[in-house]
Amino acid sequence: MNKRVTIMPSSDSRQHHEKMSYLEDLINDLYQDEKYLLPVFLLRCQLIELSLKYLLANYPYRSKEFVSIEKIEELTLGQTVSELRKIKDGYMDEIVEKSDKLKEMRNDLTHNFIKSDITIYEMNVNIMEKMKFADQIEENIYRYFSYVNEVLFGKENRFIG
Repeated sequence: MNKRVTIMPSSDSRQHHEKMSYLEDLINDLYQDEKYLLPVFLLRCQLIELSLKYLLANYPYRSKEFVSIEKIEELTLGQTVSELRKIKDGYMDEIVEKSDKLKEMRNDLTHNFIKSDITIYEMNVNIMEKMKFADQIEENIYRYFSYVNEVLFGKENRFIG
């Protein structure tokens, strides 16, 4: 399992990139101690949500019915996934499916944390499994942007901050 969050796609805004980098550094620092697995997972979900919004805002094959860039920031994770689902791009299908599953995992964890009968140890084991899932989504997003950059611009990592 990846115990280090990689830089996710970010907008051209320097301030946005600094905030994303701050969150990534915070996650990586917290990742060193198992007692922080819950907040690390929730922060990773937030980073993935921001990356999905970036993907949605920068989708290169936009149609006229596409959600406006101004409204994208206001979308929840579920709404962002729903908007991405409207895009008929086979390369994004796995990102959309896994992101929807991640949303369910996050919601289950946040809504059932206190009332759950599992121990903290069992919860951490469960979160570690969810972290593997988050790793896959991050890799898929990164690969998708690399692919789009290669096709559209003939170079890798143009979208990566």
